[in-house]
Amino acid sequence: MRRKAIPEPFWDSETELLFRVLFPEISAAVKAAAKTAGEELEFATGIALDWGMINSQALDWAKVYTYEKVHDITATTRDFISKELQTWIQSGAPLQDLMAALSAEGGPYGEYRAFMIATTEVTRAYTEGNLDAWRISGVVSGKQWFTAEDDIVCDICGPLDGSTIGLDEEGYKGYLDEMVGGPPAHVNCRCWLQPVVEK
Repeated sequence: MRRKAIPEPFWDSETELLFRVLFPEISAAVKAAAKTAGEELEFATGIALDWGMINSQALDWAKVYTYEKVHDITATTRDFISKELQTWIQSGAPLQDLMAALSAEGGPYGEYRAFMIATTEVTRAYTEGNLDAWRISGVVSGKQWFTAEDDIVCDICGPLDGSTIGLDEEGYKGYLDEMVGGPPAHVNCRCWLQPVVEK
């Protein structure tokens, strides 16, 4: 049987709705992180920061990042739903079977997936907010990686604990010599960065 496509207006509407849901959360996280990082630097160095510039850069990053992330999520969801819909149509099963498949663990609408996305994206926004404030300060020369230092730190992040690189360097050399850009290094990453302040 030929696959029945879900109309484009549906996906446009889903993308817009997801943006409206995620953008306030991501922008709030990145602005809060930038504020905290800026206040810590002002206290440590006595140098006043341009808060207007920090907030503007944080907001610009949040808009671009949310737009890209929403399109990625929508594309993944679209592929998953299209496959499940085709399988369901070919099987002739009742509608409840399709609903169960779409809400199952690992599906696009599963509670665990939503939690993973939220945790990972807030960590990313927090990292970016810190980096924005540190760049604008003019006194931060590097960034140091920290882990939770507990029994569940993963093989990706464990070797990075305490590693320091320049503020604008692209990434850390991590597990199996793979480059890691910064927290989050993976889904559900709990790591964070601290600034290295020039003397």
